Amino acid sequence: MPPIVTILIVLALAILVVVKITSANPTNLSDEQAAKYSKWIRILVPVALIGVAIKYFIGG
Repeated sequence: MPPIVTILIVLALAILVVVKITSANPTNLSDEQAAKYSKWIRILVPVALIGVAIKYFIGG
């Protein structure tokens, strides 16, 4: 079996597990919690993109 098929199977299983767990125990976010998570995501996504760009241009 090619490695890509194995990776896709593992990824699909992980997604199924996460969906089952989160649908069994739904949690509601307050507006304050959503704003807090949004703030962190707005900080971390550009940092990750900059890190990937640096790695790409350095040749890593």
